[in-house]
Amino acid sequence: MNFRLVTFSFTALLAFQGCRTPSSNLQEVHIGAHVPDRSSFDTFLMRDLTARLEHTHGKGLKVSYELLRAGPTQVGTGYPKYYLWVRVEMANRTVDEGAIRVAAVERRGFEVGNFISKTELVSSPERIEQEFPLALKDAIRARTGAK
Repeated sequence: MNFRLVTFSFTALLAFQGCRTPSSNLQEVHIGAHVPDRSSFDTFLMRDLTARLEHTHGKGLKVSYELLRAGPTQVGTGYPKYYLWVRVEMANRTVDEGAIRVAAVERRGFEVGNFISKTELVSSPERIEQEFPLALKDAIRARTGAK
C-alpha cells in the first residue's frame, strides 16, 4: 500500500471532520440563538404573518400556513429562514394564497419577506427560482398546480 496515499487520505479525513463539526455546531448555536422555542414559535409566527399580510389584505383576516421544509435553512451568519405556503381567509373564504420566506430573529419573532401569490407564481414561474431554494421548487409548483 502506498504510504503517501494513506497519509494523504487520513489527513484529508481529519481535515474534513475538523471543518464539519465546528460548522455544524456553529449552525446549531446560531439557530438556537434566533428560533423561538416550541411554545412561542406558532404564536410569534402567526402574529408576524398576520401583521405583514394585513398591510396588503386589510384587517379581519385569518392566516394559516404550512412549512415547505421541516426545519430552518441556515446559510452563513444570516438569520435562520423558513419557507411557508400561506392561505389568507376573510369571512371563511380563501382570498389569497402563496409562498413566503420568514427569518427567525433573536427568539422574539420573525422578519416576514415578500408574499408571492399563487396567481403571480403561475403567471411568472421564474419567481420560484428567484426567491426560493431550488430544493423547494417542486413543492411550490405542486401547490400552484403548475407543472
